[in-house]
Amino acid sequence: MPAAGAMLFNLYADPQETDSIGIRHTPMGVPLTVEIEEYKKILQKYPPKTQIKS
Repeated sequence: MPAAGAMLFNLYADPQETDSIGIRHTPMGVPLTVEIEEYKKILQKYPPKTQIKS
């Protein structure tokens, strides 16, 4: 399946991955990236105290 950008599938509605919905969500890439970077800064300043046991 050729793609010009990100491939994003709704596996609940399309489990065979025949219809990419990535292009519909492309405009959210920049604002989402900005928010993720801000959240990373918050996590560095206030690291989570929860420990995950393996």
